[in-house]
Amino acid sequence: MAHPLTKEEILIQKATSAINGPISKALKSHIDTQLNTDVERSLKPELAKFIASLPPQFRLQKKGKNVGEPVPDGKVVPDGAAPIAPTPTTSSHSSIKKDQNRKARKGYIDRELPVDEAVTLLQLRSCILVSLDIEVWERKQGELTEIGLALYNPRYQKHSLFPHIVSEHFVIKENYNLRNGRFVPDAKTKNITGESTIMSMDEARRSMNCLFEKLGPDTVIVGHGVNGDLTFLDSVGIHVPMELKIIDTQSLWYSIFGHKHVRGSLGFILDKLSIPNAFLHNGANDAYYTLVACLMMGSPDIRNNAIFREKRKAPEELDDTERLGGTEKLGPEGPKESIDGNEVPVQLPDKVTIRCEPSDEALNLKSGRKRGKSRKRNPEPNTFFHQLTYNAEDLDKRIDAFLK
Repeated sequence: MAHPLTKEEILIQKATSAINGPISKALKSHIDTQLNTDVERSLKPELAKFIASLPPQFRLQKKGKNVGEPVPDGKVVPDGAAPIAPTPTTSSHSSIKKDQNRKARKGYIDRELPVDEAVTLLQLRSCILVSLDIEVWERKQGELTEIGLALYNPRYQKHSLFPHIVSEHFVIKENYNLRNGRFVPDAKTKNITGESTIMSMDEARRSMNCLFEKLGPDTVIVGHGVNGDLTFLDSVGIHVPMELKIIDTQSLWYSIFGHKHVRGSLGFILDKLSIPNAFLHNGANDAYYTLVACLMMGSPDIRNNAIFREKRKAPEELDDTERLGGTEKLGPEGPKESIDGNEVPVQLPDKVTIRCEPSDEALNLKSGRKRGKSRKRNPEPNTFFHQLTYNAEDLDKRIDAFLK
C-alpha cells in the first residue's frame, strides 16, 4: 500500500509540470525545453518547491512573455539593434526620439524572463551573466558618465562555493568633469572592484559592442531596473543584441513578497540580504552588487529556507515605525492602487522576513529615513549601521535565527 504523500512531495509533484512545461520564446531560442534534465539532481526538489510556491503573477503562464514578434511596420531589425520605430509623417525630432526610446524600452521589457524561468536558468549554470549598470549626470540625465559591468562565467566554476566575478568600469572621458554629489553621492572614482578605464564615447561604443559580439547568444543580461539602462544605452548607440535574455533583480525581489508595494532600492535590498556594501552609485560597484544579489535571490535554497512569513497586522494596529519604515510602503490606511481612477486598498500577503535580516529600526537609522523628509542634498557616499549596546537576550535571538 502506497504511503500518503508528504506536503513537500505534493509541492514537488505540482511543480514538475512548471519545470518541464511551456517556456517563453526568449528562453526557447538557445536553451533546451526540458530544463529539468540538466539541473543537478540534488537541486531539483528545492527548485520544484520554489516554483510551486512562487506567486502566480511572477510565473511565465501569467506574464505571457513573448519576444521575436514582427516589427509593426514590417521593417527588418538587424542583429543587435533595437526595434525600428515606424517613421511618422509629421513629427518633431524630439517626439521621434521619444517614440523610438519607448519602443526600445518595450522591446527590452518583452525580453525579461519571468521569475520561474530566471531561477531555473540560473540553476543550469550554462549561461554567462553580464550585470550592467550606468551612471548619468544628475543635472542633465542625457549625459552618460559611467558604464559598469560584472561578468560571471559559470562554465569553469559550476561547483564553486563562491563565484569568481570579473568587473569592468568604463568612465566617459568627455564627461569626466561632470560630477554628481547634490542628490546622489559622487562615487565615480570610488571603484572598489578593480581598475577603471577612461575612454571616449566612441571607444565605449566600440568596446561594448565588441564585448556582446564575443560573448555570443548564451548570455543573460542582469540589472536592477535594467530596462531603463538598456534603453539609454540604445539611444547613444550601444545596442544589446536582441536575442539576449534579461533578468531584472527588481522582479526577483518583488517575487519574494508577491507584490511591488515594497522598498526596492539596490542599497536596501543588499542590507536586507546582509550583503556588505559600500560606495554605491559607482557603475562597477552597483553592477557587482546587483550580480551578487541576483545569485542570492536566484537560489532556491535561499528562497525556500531563509524566507519566513507571518500573518500581517491590520493597518490600524501598526505603530509609527512599522508604518513609516518597514519594508512595505504603508500609508495610514495601508497601500492603495488606482483602479479606474479610484484608490482601492491593496490586499497584501503575509509579512515576509529574511533570516537574520537587520531590523527595520536599524535600517531606518542607517539611511536617516524620517517622516516627511525631503530628498537629501550632498548625500554621504556611505552610511553605516549604528552600534549596539550588549544585550544577551538579543544576541541569543540572533544566533537562534541563524540556526533555525
